[in-house]
Amino acid sequence: AVVVRLNEGLPIRPVVRVIRDPNGQLLEKPRDVDLMKELTVAIVETVEERFESFYSREDIVLLDIEHLID
Repeated sequence: AVVVRLNEGLPIRPVVRVIRDPNGQLLEKPRDVDLMKELTVAIVETVEERFESFYSREDIVLLDIEHLID
């Protein structure tokens, strides 16, 4: 998932956009999850990377750009 917005007052519970399934496959329709509302979901690992490193060129062609823009 990729952080799309921080929640005011509790930045460790952001809104994240899930872009891959548990097997690492690109989702056809990414979905947003607000970790302030989904209390059973937690961030277990973080990686600082650029947007381009999340997707291969082939993945970008497959994605509808509207799903990536908040």
